[in-house]
Amino acid sequence: GMQQPPMNFALVCPGVYRSGFPGRHNLSFLKSLGLRSLVSLAHGEYPSEVRDWIDEEGINTLGLSMPSNREPFVTMQTETLLAALTAVLDPENHPVLVHCLRGQQQTGVLVGCIRKLQRWSLAATLDEYGRHAGLAASLLDQQMIELVDLHVLPKDAHGELSLDDDGSVSQVTHPARAVSR
Repeated sequence: GMQQPPMNFALVCPGVYRSGFPGRHNLSFLKSLGLRSLVSLAHGEYPSEVRDWIDEEGINTLGLSMPSNREPFVTMQTETLLAALTAVLDPENHPVLVHCLRGQQQTGVLVGCIRKLQRWSLAATLDEYGRHAGLAASLLDQQMIELVDLHVLPKDAHGELSLDDDGSVSQVTHPARAVSR
């Protein structure tokens, strides 16, 4: 049938895709990506057809559900965000699809963190966030992107993140150094 990508599907950088929750009508499209991993930031189980595809292909799945940022008390956990970011940036997991329910808020915050690591300007980063979030755009998400401290990513998991010439995120290990706080 027609290849239909999940809602809000996009390539983030080589090896990393983003989208909303993948359903059975997205299967032929998803199969074409040759995914090695799925990182879900949403609550909820995959439909059985999607589950079957995951099992057949031996795709790694990581569920790190994060609530969306809502006033006044519900906020994404920074630890969960950093764990998801570490998984998404690990070349061993590529190609990886990171998704939440609609590919707007949680996924947008995570992609915003990748853009920070890629040294995008804040304006360009928030513009991309807004294009995907649409009416769901949240000031709290934007503040989180701006303020989250990515220096606390586990050193063994990421070293110094740098960009290859093709724009992909590569990992350059470095000697452990004292962290001044």
